[in-house]
Amino acid sequence: QAALAEQFGAPLLGEAPGRADAEALLARTLQLGLPITPVDAGEGQPQAYRFHPLWSRVLAERASLQLGGPALAELHLRLGHAFDRRRRLESALAHYGQAGDDEAIAGVLRRQAWPLIDTPQRDVIRAWIERLPVARRESDAELLHMWGWSLASANRPQALHAISQAAELHGRQGNYQ
Repeated sequence: QAALAEQFGAPLLGEAPGRADAEALLARTLQLGLPITPVDAGEGQPQAYRFHPLWSRVLAERASLQLGGPALAELHLRLGHAFDRRRRLESALAHYGQAGDDEAIAGVLRRQAWPLIDTPQRDVIRAWIERLPVARRESDAELLHMWGWSLASANRPQALHAISQAAELHGRQGNYQ
């Protein structure tokens, strides 16, 4: 199940798959010499690891077959929540997408995407907003505004139209900020 996450450590294994023995499991994995590599998790963060890509694929396929549809979607949802709490937007989005949860995708975008909208990640943000059903995007003033803003450098007329629609929607909802 850890192979479903691109990076993992004992805290993530304890939280998402719910392994009470995460520390021991990780120590045993390292002791056996399985193909995992330490990755820089950032200063002050617990040590993180990743599987070799081929090993990761084999393990992820095996977990998918063993868990089946609903349990696999639930695990992806838990991984999405875990990465969301760690402020790892792209990882959270990927897992929410695998779980098929549009509300979770919209929520993490609202919570985390605005500070990144003027960075190269705006294309990733726009792609995730565009994956949502059009009716969902167009009924959420904040997502519509975010989508319009992400289009500013790629398609200015469409960006202006989307931002205008978002402003009108905000107004209809009584939000005049």
